[in-house]
Amino acid sequence: KDLQAAAGIQRSLLPKAGPEHKSFDFAWRYEPCVSVGGDIFNWLELNDGKIIAYLVDVSGHGVPAALVTVSVTQRIQQYISTHQNNFSPCSLLKTLNWEYPMERFDAYFTMTCTLFNHEQQKLTYASAGHPPPLLRQKNGSLIPLKEGAAPIGMGGIVPFTETTVTFAPGDLLFCYTDGLNEFANPEDEIFGFRRLQEALEKLHDATPQKLVDELYRELLAFGKGRQAEDDITMLAIKARG
Repeated sequence: KDLQAAAGIQRSLLPKAGPEHKSFDFAWRYEPCVSVGGDIFNWLELNDGKIIAYLVDVSGHGVPAALVTVSVTQRIQQYISTHQNNFSPCSLLKTLNWEYPMERFDAYFTMTCTLFNHEQQKLTYASAGHPPPLLRQKNGSLIPLKEGAAPIGMGGIVPFTETTVTFAPGDLLFCYTDGLNEFANPEDEIFGFRRLQEALEKLHDATPQKLVDELYRELLAFGKGRQAEDDITMLAIKARG
C-alpha cells in the first residue's frame, strides 16, 4: 500500500497531456521499472509564451528515489514561478546543485532543462550528467546536444553552462533517460545510441506521439521479454510549421 501511495503521488506530478500550444506538439512515455522510480519531467509555459521542459533522473529506485523526485519537482516549480521574466536553464541547474548536495538525500540526479522561444526560433538548453538530447532538424539531420556539466549534487565540479541553437518549424527535440539507451536484452546487449539514432531517422515523418510509441515498441522487441532494470522516460517536442 505504501508503494502504491508513493506511485500515485509521483504520477500526479507528471503532465496529464501536452499543453494546448499553438507553436509546439508534445508527446511522452514514462515506464518505471518498479511501481515508483526516479524519473520525473514536465513542461510549463511562461507568461511571455516561452516553453520550459525538463527531465530529471534521480539515482536509485523505489521510494527513496521517488521522495527526491517529489522534492525536486516542487523546487523547480517554485523557481520557475519566481523567475518568469528572467528564466535561465543554467541558473536553475546551479540553484539545484547548491540546494541538493549529495549528502542531503544520499542521492544525486542528472537533468536536462530546455527553454523554447518560438518567436525567435531558438532553443536554449543546459544539462547535468544527462544523456544528450537529440535535435532532429526538418531536413532529417540529427544533432546530439552534448554540452553539459556533472550531475546535480556533485558540487559543480564541472561548470554549468547553457547553449542556444536554432529550433525552426519542423524541428523536433527528443529527450530521454539512460534507462532507454542502456536497456539490455537477454544477451546483455544494450540498445545503445546507434539504435536510438537509427530509429529517430527511420521515424522522420512520424508525429511526436507516434515516435515515442513506435520507439517503445522497438525497444520491447529488442528486449525479447526481458524486464527493464531502470526507469524509461521519453519526451518529444516538435515545432509546428
